[in-house]
Amino acid sequence: MQEQLLVAAVMEEQWNRMGTKFEQSDLGLANIFVNFMKTLLMSSNQLLFIQAARTLFSLMQTLGAVKNSFAPLIYKVLLSGYSISDS
Repeated sequence: MQEQLLVAAVMEEQWNRMGTKFEQSDLGLANIFVNFMKTLLMSSNQLLFIQAARTLFSLMQTLGAVKNSFAPLIYKVLLSGYSISDS
């Protein structure tokens, strides 16, 4: 669990630092990160859920302010995470 939290924090920091370079990476870092966060949101561990939600809300706020194309994807991931956690 600690490794997952560390990876989430490092990847969020890299996205904030690199901006479009992170998103346009040949490795598909942005998609990998969003899918990783989605996995954490689906986790039964409450700490992982909270950290993933915090990270995604933070990114959505940052990316949404500049009308980044990943903001709607992050919004959808958050919605799906909350709809599954409610059921």
